[in-house]
Amino acid sequence: MKTRTRRTIPYLLTILILMAGGCGGGETTPAIPEPASPTTPPAVVRLSATPAAVSQTPGTPGASPTASLSPTITPTFTPTLPSVQATIPPLPAPFTGCAGAPVSLLTAGIYAYANQPTAGVLYESANTNAAKMKDIAVGEAVMVLSGPQCAGERAWWQVQTTDGKSGWVPEADPTTRWLVPMPYKPGAALALPAQRAVCPDDPNTPKSRLEKGIYAYVSLTPYSPNLVRASANSQGVVLFQFQPETVMEVLDGPTCADGKVWWQVRSTAGEAGWTAEGDSSNYWLVPVPFEPGLQPGEFSCSAVTEIPVEECEILTQLYNTTGGSMWKNAYGWLKAPAPCAWYGISCSGGSVSGLALADNNLSGSLPEGLGNLQGLTSLKVNSNPLSGALPLNLRRAPALTQFWYDGTDLCEPDDSTFQDWLKALPDRISNGKQCVAGSVPTEDLRPNDGAQLVSETIPDGTVMAPGQFFTKQWVLKNVGKNTWNSTYALVFVGGTRMDAPAELAIPATIRSGTNLTVFIELVAPTTPGTYTASFLLRNAVGETFGVGENHADVFFVQIKVE
Repeated sequence: MKTRTRRTIPYLLTILILMAGGCGGGETTPAIPEPASPTTPPAVVRLSATPAAVSQTPGTPGASPTASLSPTITPTFTPTLPSVQATIPPLPAPFTGCAGAPVSLLTAGIYAYANQPTAGVLYESANTNAAKMKDIAVGEAVMVLSGPQCAGERAWWQVQTTDGKSGWVPEADPTTRWLVPMPYKPGAALALPAQRAVCPDDPNTPKSRLEKGIYAYVSLTPYSPNLVRASANSQGVVLFQFQPETVMEVLDGPTCADGKVWWQVRSTAGEAGWTAEGDSSNYWLVPVPFEPGLQPGEFSCSAVTEIPVEECEILTQLYNTTGGSMWKNAYGWLKAPAPCAWYGISCSGGSVSGLALADNNLSGSLPEGLGNLQGLTSLKVNSNPLSGALPLNLRRAPALTQFWYDGTDLCEPDDSTFQDWLKALPDRISNGKQCVAGSVPTEDLRPNDGAQLVSETIPDGTVMAPGQFFTKQWVLKNVGKNTWNSTYALVFVGGTRMDAPAELAIPATIRSGTNLTVFIELVAPTTPGTYTASFLLRNAVGETFGVGENHADVFFVQIKVE
């Protein structure tokens, strides 16, 4: 029998996006770019099988561009902040906490770090005349316990320091932000570089606050995603779109182009490319002097209590079928366990009552499930690149009285019952587009999630040597209504793993009708015999699905070791 020396290999999932359009992502811009043309080369993404799982809940911005970091933030302690809860909340949207004070970026339960030497005073109460308890070092992490309290045109927060002391600290004044929020509990401490010029050939390029090897996240001021490109310039192919609060590791850089500083980054979901740090007005990336530790808990509709689980799942369908990862504003969606606080959502009586998502870059088609929102009274999806027929099931929404869909390519089915219902709506703004006569759609009977096996390598029964390394490939077509994205994953479900990862997130957008090509590196067992490893896909709410007539069959690799 042949033997092998066991070695650790990086488990890789390679995703090729074979679609007519492209993926989203790149430097922050006021408007979302048009999808890439059909001639755009497929984006290729590789990720580790075991990345640190970091929430990408849209979050709170860091220091303003005028508030520079201290010469070097070098934490000299090991964070020992207590975990008073199993998970931490997502960062809040900026809000006016106190009159005369800058917008507040903190909330109870999150972590922050001291950004300025002058910030480092912990007071017994929320005013500068109170007794001073201790100095807080630049770069030191604190846990936010409560607040804010308003005093002296400042928002004050009760915090706990690494040595267990609790007291009050002001967040900011009009010129300086002293506490910068973090989208995770701090892990190992890192040193942040001084804010410095890194583009000597272009003195007008903004100074940089980043360097290779540190972590950063997308700021929430202004609230706009960062486009991630294949090359370090504004003409590079757009690969991804990092929403506010997306955490990333800085891999390489800087590169200077187009009056911006560019860095090669990788999100904790494995999406990698080049993104700009900011422009002359704003920093788009907020540096963090700690490795990621405890993250906000993963979203699940089963944890939602303010609306029925079924309504939460319908909102999940809407996000997935209309390219939610590419929306201009997706604050809270599939992140925070309070859907009524998600961008564009209003609730009444424990149900969703309004969807206000106009001019938000929704694409694709509307899901049939919208008609099952029993309390929905207002639906505004106007001024979006939506297409296809209005879902016939929408007429089953009993409370709907306001429906705006002008500025879209949605068409009205020529079904007489649907037309009667549509014309009877008290407040309807239409685009006037009728579906082609004779192409009256029936209610979409496709599953929400389903896959079709297009092709594969390594025929069943292929003979392998003991310990042989090999790569299995499947091409899977998305034949369901939902769009696959990073909330979906490939999961091992049975058989012999052969060193396969337990699960891998899909770090890309795979719309209905497009293909996903999966490569997994495997290792044949050392004992002769026949071995099978089976896999399924898992959606955002934890349901698994696969291939076959009912989209429940596994796709697998089967080898024979001799």
